[in-house]
Order: sequence, then structure tokens, then C-alpha cells
Amino acid sequence: TGGDPAHVPGFPENTTPMAAREQGKASPSASAKALLEELVKPQPMNVLTSSGQLVTCSLQLASGGAELEVRVGDQSRITPVNGIEAVFVGTSPPDIPTPLNELCSTLMLTGSGECITFHFQDLAQRDVFAEAVRSLIPKPKGT
Repeated sequence: TGGDPAHVPGFPENTTPMAAREQGKASPSASAKALLEELVKPQPMNVLTSSGQLVTCSLQLASGGAELEVRVGDQSRITPVNGIEAVFVGTSPPDIPTPLNELCSTLMLTGSGECITFHFQDLAQRDVFAEAVRSLIPKPKGT
């Protein structure tokens, strides 16, 4: 693969949420927008399996931002963003078998309760990812 394995494209390097604010850097919203722009092309991410294994995958926004495609090797899973019920950070939701930690962001899928957990290098990356995905989920009408 190439590039710095510690850096995930679209995330500010070496920043924490507090440090980013103190340094006057881009707001989380700007960071989330930057990540979404990066996700137009496949980006390397880590998925945490229910057994606790980290698996490298690629994540891409597909169909004009209407779907998230997770690819591991030659296998692909496409999830419509309107099929994401909730986006959790850290150790929530507590009732799934995946051994979550503070560096996780978990997408819970509508209806099935099935979850996809991503694992990040730091809290800033986790928070930017969660905000970016939340911004894609259609808001219920009337809210």
C-alpha cells in the first residue's frame, strides 16, 4: 500500500479535538467535510471483528454519497446510508459481542441490529468519522 500507515487520509495529522480548537485549525465540521471528500475514492480503514481482530479494509462513498462500500480483499459490502440507524463512539453500544474500546466508532444498521465497527488511531479521527457518517444519514421528515 504505500504512504504513512499511521495517517488516514482526510484526518488532520497529530491533532486532538482540544488541540485543533486551541490552534485555530479547521472545525470538526470542516474536518468531516474533508473526510467525506476523501471517501469519494477508497480509503484504508480498520474494521474490528466480533473476535477482536483488526482487519484492514477500504471504505468508499458510492452512488453519490447514498451508500458506503466496505471492501476486504475481493469481498465487498454495500450499505445504504439511509440503512444506518445509529452511529456510536467508544464502548457503545454495550450489548454487542465486539470488544469495543474508546477508539471505536460503530455503525448500527436499521432493522437487523447488525453492526460494523471501525477502529481509529486516536479520538480525533474517531470523532471526525462519526460526525461525517452522521451527516450522511437522512434526517426524519419534520425534524
